[in-house]
Parts: sequence; structure tokens; C-alpha cells
Amino acid sequence: MNSNRNRKLLVINRKSGGYLLDQTTLLGTLSFIILGYIVLQFVYPLINKGLLW
Repeated sequence: MNSNRNRKLLVINRKSGGYLLDQTTLLGTLSFIILGYIVLQFVYPLINKGLLW
């Protein structure tokens, strides 16, 4: 009985860990896309015109 309960807990922990990894990957990807958008829309034109350097 105890071993079955432990196995169920391990399966639940694996599922929540997988979800956490997916959520972290999603947030990292979204942050990277937003940062890229900011660079391309605001910073790159200023560099291209020579206003920053």
C-alpha cells in the first residue's frame, strides 16, 4: 500500500515539474520576443541614424 501511494506522489510531482518547465520556457520565450521587438522598433533606428553612436 505504501509503495503505491509513493508512486502516485512521484507521478504527480513529475507532472507539476513538467508544467513548471513549460511555463518557464514560455515566459523566457515571451521575454525574448518582447526584448527583440523593443530593439528592432526603437533602438535599431536610432543606431541606423547615428543618434546613439
